[in-house]
Amino acid sequence: MSKKINIWIIIKDHLNTLRDHENGKISKLDILTFLVCPFLIVVSLVVYQYAINKELVSLIVNFASIVTSLLISVLVLIYDQYSKIEVSNNIQKLKKEVLEQLFSNVSFTILMGIITVIFCLLLNSFPVDKNGFYQTVNINIKEYTTTLSIILFTPTILFFLLEMILTLFMALKRLHIVFFVK
Repeated sequence: MSKKINIWIIIKDHLNTLRDHENGKISKLDILTFLVCPFLIVVSLVVYQYAINKELVSLIVNFASIVTSLLISVLVLIYDQYSKIEVSNNIQKLKKEVLEQLFSNVSFTILMGIITVIFCLLLNSFPVDKNGFYQTVNINIKEYTTTLSIILFTPTILFFLLEMILTLFMALKRLHIVFFVK
């Protein structure tokens, strides 16, 4: 993969923000909140054969597109604030550190939004039945029949959407800290 489109640094930097501030170790609670819970939610949706319909896909695309475009402006704001901070005390040092983490979180959220939209667009390439559900390929595993929509598109779209929303909450809290810590 070209280094110019390698997204792993964004993912790595985001995962490095999931650390306990006190000891610098990866926070088990953060891993549970940001990775395990969304994964378990989408796995349970697969088990219950949940499939998203065309209306929900449209809402998700609108949400992800709008939030992603607005977050690009937030990156500029973060960069501007970061460049203005002169580290003269521990509070300024902490602000700069939080801004670095915030930049990583916002970049990750943008990435999640882009991936979400891409999977929604791929799902939109399939025909829709009269109820608005996508008619994707049927998959038979022994006596179990499911569709590509249920085992691939729905969980992937919803996982990345959940990642996006949870990271937005974290970024919002960090933005609040940066602007209100004296």
